[in-house]
Parts: sequence; C-alpha cells; structure tokens
Amino acid sequence: MTIDDFCARYSEGRRRIDDVVRAWQLAELDGLLRTLRDQHDQLIGAAVIAGDALRGDGMLDQIPQDLQDAFANLMHAKAGTYDEMRQILRSKIESSAGGYLRFDDDHVRGFISKLKGQIGENIFQRHVGSAAQLAESGSQEAWDVAVKHADGAHEYVQVKLYGDAQKVVQHMVKVQEKVVNGLIEGCDHETVQQIDFAVPADIADKVRELKDKYSQLQSMRVLPIPIDAQAAADIVKEGLGNVGPDQLAHFFHELFAGTMAAGSLHGIVNGFLWYKGAKEISAAIADAAGSSAVSTAGIGMGLVAETLWHSAMFSGAVGISGRLFLGRLARSRWSFAKFVLSSIAETKTQVAVLQRAASV
Repeated sequence: MTIDDFCARYSEGRRRIDDVVRAWQLAELDGLLRTLRDQHDQLIGAAVIAGDALRGDGMLDQIPQDLQDAFANLMHAKAGTYDEMRQILRSKIESSAGGYLRFDDDHVRGFISKLKGQIGENIFQRHVGSAAQLAESGSQEAWDVAVKHADGAHEYVQVKLYGDAQKVVQHMVKVQEKVVNGLIEGCDHETVQQIDFAVPADIADKVRELKDKYSQLQSMRVLPIPIDAQAAADIVKEGLGNVGPDQLAHFFHELFAGTMAAGSLHGIVNGFLWYKGAKEISAAIADAAGSSAVSTAGIGMGLVAETLWHSAMFSGAVGISGRLFLGRLARSRWSFAKFVLSSIAETKTQVAVLQRAASV
C-alpha cells in the first residue's frame, strides 16, 4: 500500500493519529482473517507436504540420518545418492529365493556390524568436536579417529561399538602389541606411540576395570561414546526394515504422521477463526475435517509417488498438485460445512415428525 492509498482510505477528516492507526490495524486484521478463512486449507496442506519432502531423505524418510551419514563416510561414491543407499540396503536384505532375509542371517549380521561401527565413529567424532577427524580409509589399521590437540600432536582413538567389555579388552591387548612393535602409522606417517579406545558409555567403567588387570594397558585411556551397541544396530535395522519387510507398515506410519500434522494445523487455524468470530463453530469443525481429509489424500499421493519413482522433489510436487486439485474439486462440487448443517437440520426435522406421530 502506497502513502497515497493509505491517505485515501483513512483520511476521514481531522482525526487523532491513534484513531487512524487503530482503524488501519483493524482493517489489516480483517484482511488477515479473510485470507485465512479463504486460503488457509491450501496453504497448510501444501506446507506440510513441502516440509515433509524437504526434511530428511524425502516424504518416506526410510533411511535414518545417522545411517545416511554412515553410508557417506564408509562407501563414499558408491552410496552418493539416497536411491543408491536404498538399493544397497535392499540388496543386503533380499533373499535370492524371494522374500527377505532375517536380521540374524550371517550375511545381514555382518552388514549391520559394519555400518554400526561407522555410526559409532561418526557419533564419537561429533561428540569430540571439530578437532576430531575420521581416518581417510575405512580399512585404516588400529585407529579410526585422530584428535588434534592445541600443540599439534594427535591423539589416536579406536572406536569399538561392542556390547561385551571383555571382548573390547582382548582387542586392546592385540592393538597394544602392534603399537609396541612400531607397526602403526599416524596421519603424518609418524609412528603412533599410543592408541586409546572409545566404547559405549554403558560398558566404559567395566572396560576400565578389566584393562587395569593388564600392565601393558595402564596408559591406555577409555573414552565413552553416547550410544550403545544395540541402539546403533537398531538404526541399521530400521533402514533395512523400511526398504524391506516393513516398508508397507512404514508407509502407513508416515501417512498417519502427516495426517496428524496437517489435521492439527487445520484444527488450530479453524479454531482461531471461530474464536475471532470469523466462523461458526459448526462450520469451523466441518472445514477442519474436510481440509484434513483433502490434505491426507495429497500426502498419500506424494508418498505413493516417492515409492514408485524414488524422487523427493517429484513426490512433493505430486502431493502438492494433488492436494490443490482435490481441494478445488471439493469446493466446486459441494460445501462440507453446508452438508453437515443441512444434515443436522434434516435430522431434527425428521425427529420432530416422529415425535409428533408418536404423540398422536
């Protein structure tokens, strides 16, 4: 609005500035309410679908973020895209005879263990901060993370996401033998003098207790990782299940989550419009229900599109376009609020007729 438009609309003779500002604020609020009343269903539905498509790995969110990070650091270009990650996961869980392998199958268990270890390394690196860097090679011997101190020296750490403290200590002994024999090389090709161990926080105290029984391990530090072995394995299993045997259940879980988000927002906005007097209570309830149903259909269309074409951007576009089309179709065909009100009125009329007939 230009200053000329403002003056033309609010210059009704000489008035106090407070009265002019109050009139302007009321007009703006009225315009906002009209916009919300007429367009909020489309805006909310599109926002939920777009937000879901842009967040995580798409609308389906099949691969947890920690698992994506593990793929990126472990397999690099082999798992450079979301679809490549999904194909790798599916190939590891699919059986050559058809169907899916169990998680306790040796082939699947080895794959879970490999990614679980990488998840542990990533979490430890984030826990330490920017001073920590992962080994360039996934097959780096004896250490996984190098922590650079202020004096330029490196502390080398091997991450072991085991659930058994005794196995960790047994591995410590083997690594220490290599360190003593000068067989381990550091970041700058120097001979590593000491390697510390990072283990799940729930077994860290037990590892310290057991290692103290070995004189050669006295100087070795035990550092805690804020995740346990089972939790890391569950992250990998979740991704495997979501692209394999549990993909249908996951689909409906995502649909339900999207429905709840859209329904809550539609309900809040319609409740606000009722509170401000812009809608009757019956119309607000009916509009919230109708808009939620249309948004749910749009979310479902987006999820189906991503299932078929594996593209987050395309599925988001399909969901938003479908939601807009269904919304316009619903408004052009019938008014859900009017339908509810007319149904209530007709029901009351029929009840009154039956009451009069019964009283005769």
